[in-house]
Amino acid sequence: MNSKKAFLLTLTILTLSTAASAEQLLRLNLAENQRFYQRMTQQQQIEQQMMGQTMTFNQDSGFGWIIEVTEVDDDGAMWLETTYDWVMIEMDGMGMSFSYDSAVDDEEEVSDMVKGFASMLGLTFKTKVNNRGEVLDIEGFEKMREKFAEQLAGGPMEEAMLESMDQYLDEDMLRQYMGYSIAFYPEQAVSVGDSWRDSMVMPGPFEMKADYEYTVNEISDDRAVLGIAGTMATDDAAGLPPGMPEGMDFDLEGTINGTGNVDLTTGLTSESNLDMDMSIEMTMPGGPNGQPMTMPMSIKGTIRSTIEPM
Repeated sequence: MNSKKAFLLTLTILTLSTAASAEQLLRLNLAENQRFYQRMTQQQQIEQQMMGQTMTFNQDSGFGWIIEVTEVDDDGAMWLETTYDWVMIEMDGMGMSFSYDSAVDDEEEVSDMVKGFASMLGLTFKTKVNNRGEVLDIEGFEKMREKFAEQLAGGPMEEAMLESMDQYLDEDMLRQYMGYSIAFYPEQAVSVGDSWRDSMVMPGPFEMKADYEYTVNEISDDRAVLGIAGTMATDDAAGLPPGMPEGMDFDLEGTINGTGNVDLTTGLTSESNLDMDMSIEMTMPGGPNGQPMTMPMSIKGTIRSTIEPM
C-alpha cells in the first residue's frame, strides 16, 4: 500500500471514529412565533374471544394539531399553544361500521357515534415545557372541557362522551402525552449506542404503566435517530375502578417498538413510527352457570407521528 492510500485509509478511520463518538445534547430549541403541525395516525386490528366465538374489527384514528410557540421565558421555558385542527375515526366490525374525517365530512351531518370526535375541532390548550420536553404547566384545560361539553349538550351521546373525556383526557394524561409526543430527552449528552429509560402512568378506567428505553442509533448533521423499545402493563396495585362490578379483572400486557427521528435544530421529534402488540384478558362475574367469564383480546397496530414547520 502506497503512502497516499495509507493516509486516506487512516483519515477515513479517524473520521468514522470521531462521528461514532461525537456527543449530542438533545434539547428543545424553539423561538417565539414558530408554528408547527403535528399529525398522528393510529391503526389497530382487534380480535376478541367470547363464548367460543372470535370477533374482529379494525379501528383507524387520527389527530392533527397546530402548535404555536407563544412565549419563551427568560429561563428558556417555552409556552406552546395547541389547537385541534383535524380529527379522523373509522371503525368496522362487530356489527358496527362508521367513519368521520373532518377534512372531508360536514360536521353538521355527522352521526351521534362520531359527534364527540367532531366536537374536538378548534379546542385549544397551552403547555409550558422546558428544554428537555418536560411539561411544567398546563393552561386552558378546563375551558377546553367546558367548550367540549357545550358542543355536546343535549345530544344522546353527551354523558358517555363526557365520561370518556374525564377518563382519557384528564390533565395528568395530557401533561404526560405532550411531554412524550414532543420530546423525551436525558439530562446528559449522548452518542451512538447510548441508552436511557423513562416511564409514564396512563390514567383511565384501568391504570396502566409504560416503561421505555431509548437508544441512539444514528447521529448526523441535522438529526438523531432513536430506537424505541417499550412495555405496557396494567397496574395491579391501582385496584378496581369505582363503579366496576365486584369480581371483575382486567389484565393487559404489551410491547411498543419502533424509531423516532429528532430534528437537531428544533429538538422536536420530527417523525416516529411505532408497532404495538398487546394482549388483554378481561374477567367478568355472572357468566354461564354463575361462573366468571374470561374474554381474551389481542390488539396489534401501528402509530405514526410527524411534526413539520408551518
